[in-house]
Amino acid sequence: MKKLTLSVPILLITIILSACGSTSKEPEAIQSAEIDNATSAASETPNDQTWSLDGVFIDDQDNHLILAYYSEDEGMGQYGWTVSAILSDEMYGGFMDEENASLKGDIISYDSKGNEKEKKKVTITQEDSYVVMKTDTGDVYRFTADETDYTEGMGEILPMFQYDSIYAFSGHDPLWAAVYNYLSFDAIDMVDSEHALIPYANIVDVDDSDPEDVHVYGDYYLWEFEINDDTLVAVSASHIPGVIHMEQTGDKDNALYYGLSMDQGLTDDEVKEIFGQYYEHYLTLSSDEEMRDSGIAGNIADYVKANGLSVTKYQLYADSVEELPPSFITVYRESANLPAYEYPDPASVEYAVYEYILQSYMEIADTSMTDVTIPYVYIIAEDESDDQDIIVMLSGWVSSYNLEGDQLQMQSGSEVSGAIHLKKTPDGFEGTSFDEVLDGSEYQKSAKKIFGSHYDDFINLSSDELAKVEKQIISDYVNMNGLNISSYQDMGLEPVSLD
Repeated sequence: MKKLTLSVPILLITIILSACGSTSKEPEAIQSAEIDNATSAASETPNDQTWSLDGVFIDDQDNHLILAYYSEDEGMGQYGWTVSAILSDEMYGGFMDEENASLKGDIISYDSKGNEKEKKKVTITQEDSYVVMKTDTGDVYRFTADETDYTEGMGEILPMFQYDSIYAFSGHDPLWAAVYNYLSFDAIDMVDSEHALIPYANIVDVDDSDPEDVHVYGDYYLWEFEINDDTLVAVSASHIPGVIHMEQTGDKDNALYYGLSMDQGLTDDEVKEIFGQYYEHYLTLSSDEEMRDSGIAGNIADYVKANGLSVTKYQLYADSVEELPPSFITVYRESANLPAYEYPDPASVEYAVYEYILQSYMEIADTSMTDVTIPYVYIIAEDESDDQDIIVMLSGWVSSYNLEGDQLQMQSGSEVSGAIHLKKTPDGFEGTSFDEVLDGSEYQKSAKKIFGSHYDDFINLSSDELAKVEKQIISDYVNMNGLNISSYQDMGLEPVSLD
């Protein structure tokens, strides 16, 4: 099971950096209740909140301070403040505690590899007409509200494609993250600030024999988009076949990768020389236009969902506006507080089967970022000849869902096939073990051993029969709990109405 990582970017810094020029000006007095850019957040904060100013501030050396208030419903799990600072072109950020009408905490800067570069302990207070930030090294910055309109003359600024934040909760693969980060930030110069650069990577092969120079051979694309109403429209596209050189840190099971450089093939001869033994594989992948277009469409859908954009369509080519495909990434969101799934008859064999499957799955899968986990199984055969070893042969799935509107959307899941062993108890039944059908080359052998004379029933079980069970189980869950849910959608499939 992969360990998921959390990335909480402070997006306001990006906007300030893209717009800040040399804007020195005389200090302007702060009026606590009448600041255009630095506004009061007191009405949204708990009663013991002691600080109220948020917004963008500037001093006479063009240093910037950004104070941002966050609340529980914005996904942070608590009330509080973030502080971002741009001091002599160095960026810092951190979370602050309120103490005696001041903000106190650490602000940290990072190098290009995400390592901590410098930490400052700071105290922020309001003194007369200034917001004053003092550091533990004796530096004092005196800020006033920044009235500059950085967006004047600019269109809508689209967020950057950041693999780490988009896939933070859905499975964060370190090698893919390094590839996409390199393509997003290092492969070409920054695009127009009103456009979004969305990469697509198709990895051909990896040579990691040298951790200090890992070769990632790939068929890479960079698409540049602008927003037009509810559509992301491609304004340019670049095809970059080649090899990205990576540095690997840590052992292979827990490795991190950092992009160093890239060898690009500009002609067919250069591409053939770069890919060497992998050239034929590259040709096969690069000729699959359907896979490429489907891949970039998926990346667009993930980008749109992760950034909460009001976009429903995309256009890669002239006269080819397409609806966005489904995105199944998990974004940081407030829980829908759905009741846990429970089979309706506690005294039944099925109750013990479903309980055992559910608990076993939740022991190995992180379900904390989803709203409800629901198993469903088709029971193929039962052997109740020994009430201390009841055998239930079955096939099905256990899936985790998020509630979006009135639809359950599957976020992750696992197939369940095999035989559960139960024992009878005074209160019903209890699961004791599970003989699971194995993957790969052992699949058929293990299935025949587990199902025995019922093997044909197992192997011939149709997807339609499983779908009927799934719909019935979800319908029962919704009706028993009186939930306003009208449909559900599994990964890659059309929504199913519960009517």
